[in-house]
Amino acid sequence: RQIITPKIEDRLITRNPTHQEFNSLIDDKKNKIIFIKDNIIIKKPLVLPANYKLKVREGVNLILKDEGLIFVQGALLMEGSKDKKIIVKSETGAKGILVLNSKEYSDIKHTIFDSLKPNTNDSLNITGGLTFYNSPVKIKDTNFLNSQGEDAINLVRSPFNIKNLFFKNIYSDAIDVDFSDGEIVGSEFINIGNDAIDISGANVLLNQIVFKKVGDKAISVGERG
Repeated sequence: RQIITPKIEDRLITRNPTHQEFNSLIDDKKNKIIFIKDNIIIKKPLVLPANYKLKVREGVNLILKDEGLIFVQGALLMEGSKDKKIIVKSETGAKGILVLNSKEYSDIKHTIFDSLKPNTNDSLNITGGLTFYNSPVKIKDTNFLNSQGEDAINLVRSPFNIKNLFFKNIYSDAIDVDFSDGEIVGSEFINIGNDAIDISGANVLLNQIVFKKVGDKAISVGERG
C-alpha cells in the first residue's frame, strides 16, 4: 500500500485551506471564488475553504505532481472550449480531484483528465480520480484517459447530468454511481478494465452509449450496497 505523507492526510481530514500558498491563484474573497487563469504545476495539496468555488479558465494546463491534489468544498467550474481545452494530468505519484458538500452545481466542459488517482487515505475512502460527494454536477464534451483509480468518476449522493464523454484505457470502473440520480447521454467507453458503468441505489437514464472492450460488465446494477 502506498504510504501517504502526514501533510496530505492531516489537511484532508482537518480541511485546512492551503490556497494562499499558491502565488499564481487569484482569490476573489468577495464572491468566494479561486481562479486558475494560467498553466500551473501543483506539487502539494490545494485545499480550498468551505463554500469557495474553483474556476479554471479555458486552455489551462493543470499538472498534479508529487503530493499534488485538489480538494474543493464548493462548485468546480472548468470552462474549457472546443478550441481551448483544459488539461488536468497527474504525474509522479500525484492524485486527483475531490469535490465535497457543494450546494451549487459544478460545471465541467471541454476538459481532458489524464491519469488521475483517488484522493484517499486511511480516513477517507475516496475511490474516484474525480469524485463528487454530496455535490451536484454537469459534465459534457470531456475525456477521461488512463485512469489509475478504482473509478475514473465516482458520484456519491450527487445529482448529475453527463453528456458526450469519452473514456479510454481505464484501469477499473469508468463511472461509479452511488445513490445519485441523473443521466448519461452520448458517451463512449473503450478499453475499460472492469465495469464501464456501475450503478448502486440510483435512477439513471442511459441513452446513445457505445462500449468497446469492457473487462467485466458494460452496465452493472446493484452489486454494491
